Amino acid sequence: MTDRGEQLGERLRGLRLAGIAGQPVLQSSVAQALQKSVPLISSWEKGKAMPSEEWLHAYARFFATPRSFVDGRPRLLPLEDLRGDELDRCERLFQELLELRSVPKAPDDSMVRSPWEGMWHFADRSPITVVCAGLPVELRPSQALSTPESPDYVALDAYADLDALLELHSHVYAANPGVSVHHTLSDGLTSEDVTNHLVL
Repeated sequence: MTDRGEQLGERLRGLRLAGIAGQPVLQSSVAQALQKSVPLISSWEKGKAMPSEEWLHAYARFFATPRSFVDGRPRLLPLEDLRGDELDRCERLFQELLELRSVPKAPDDSMVRSPWEGMWHFADRSPITVVCAGLPVELRPSQALSTPESPDYVALDAYADLDALLELHSHVYAANPGVSVHHTLSDGLTSEDVTNHLVL
């Protein structure tokens, strides 16, 4: 996580809490207006994922006008529907959010490509979740050993192919040094996991 990413997330959250026409806005309202999921909006506010310029502009349009709500329902107005003062506020907000956005510097064409760059490299440095297949229930350890309370509990006993997991996890981490990489079974996915990069 970069400081700039955290600053952008804090600003997005601050915009939402400051609200529109003096009324704080729920994450669900922002998600509905932008047609995104609530977990993704939350991930943006926490700085765990980075919205693109397109979505920063959508944020600016949404918070630039009280007309973003009609009869209590959120909406995202097209840019051409904004009025003079709303356009000015939209542009100011957009430029502010752009400055806070952490954008990796584009490599010079003369630079040699990193040996780790490829299909497992994610330039935005968002967290990565490796989703693994599990053993059939009948092949898993007995119920007595399958809870964390058991002294013989081993979480990895439920995984179908540990060799593949170790190899893939190591390769993904090596291709994204410093990025959070964790693994889970498919039936253990959380709403936060699905906002990360998923490796299946």
